[in-house]
Amino acid sequence: MAQNPSEPFVRLLLQNIGLSHVRSKAMTDYIVLTKSAFSEFVNLRILQRLDLPTKDKEPEKQPLAADLPKADSDQIKEPEIVPSETEIYIFEYIKKRLAFLSDTDELFSATDSIEYKDYKGKFVVYYGKERAGRLFDFYESKETKYKFDFGPDFGGEISTDTLEIIDQSLLNVFKTRVEEMTPKGKKKKAITAE
Repeated sequence: MAQNPSEPFVRLLLQNIGLSHVRSKAMTDYIVLTKSAFSEFVNLRILQRLDLPTKDKEPEKQPLAADLPKADSDQIKEPEIVPSETEIYIFEYIKKRLAFLSDTDELFSATDSIEYKDYKGKFVVYYGKERAGRLFDFYESKETKYKFDFGPDFGGEISTDTLEIIDQSLLNVFKTRVEEMTPKGKKKKAITAE
């Protein structure tokens, strides 16, 4: 495949803004972007030299051109994954269910710190910190309606069509994570305040 004569120049520009190791497929997009940016720049200079009034939209285009490399670098990264309706339903159900199952005020308050992160292929629900506070991984399954992985210490994988089955594993892992993540000073203060 013949190299585009503009490619070395565009690679140099990309390296100056911190983008290195750009794939050949993406390089064609950057070449097109660079050519259009330079033609726009030249057109603006010609209009300034001729002392012709520029469009009102021209100032808006200049910052946009400066932001284009950032937008393109975001396109190189994988697009943000949006949770499905089932995953959102699971998250909301888990928060309500844990609030219901909580037998202390500390656990009930801790339900506010439950978060989620959606990955390609799995949905992670955690308390506080994603890795240290992981409650479970949820997978959409073809065999059953719901598939959870609580880890080997809390019941392992559970595939089910009804959510009530996971109550014990869910409560056990939640209690453990809250206990592990709560600073000892806060726990003592909560006990003496009662």
